[in-house]
Amino acid sequence: MAWIRPLLKTLVSQRWLSTALFRNAARPRVIRSVLKQAYPSGNNIDDQLVELLYKPTQRPGAAEAFRGFINLFNDHLAPDLLDHLQQPVDLIWGQKDPWEPIAEAQEWAKRFSCIQSLKILTDAGHCPHDESPEQVNIELINMIKSR
Repeated sequence: MAWIRPLLKTLVSQRWLSTALFRNAARPRVIRSVLKQAYPSGNNIDDQLVELLYKPTQRPGAAEAFRGFINLFNDHLAPDLLDHLQQPVDLIWGQKDPWEPIAEAQEWAKRFSCIQSLKILTDAGHCPHDESPEQVNIELINMIKSR
């Protein structure tokens, strides 16, 4: 991604393009489609969740907020923060995450001394806390008890 980042940043900084992207994305059908990617098990994807995500897209200024979000290229990314973090970190990662591969989590666990544990949820995707809350809660309780 490092080599393409400057190109993407230039493209999405164009207000006309980010607004067009937002208008395309801010539809219940598209939101549901993205959720199906993020939650490969399909668990907890329902009309209520789609509406929860859709409703803010209809507010004044929503397109500009989206533009700000997609222009986060200069913000601190997780590896930058983990490199300096002194507090212990326990990761819970969805093995079926379509955007953040499990290999990345495994590399972080080796690379950053603050990471104490990595729990991989085999049936979860990008948002394990939403997709598999019961399983995440069990893991959180186990992590708390082990301290």
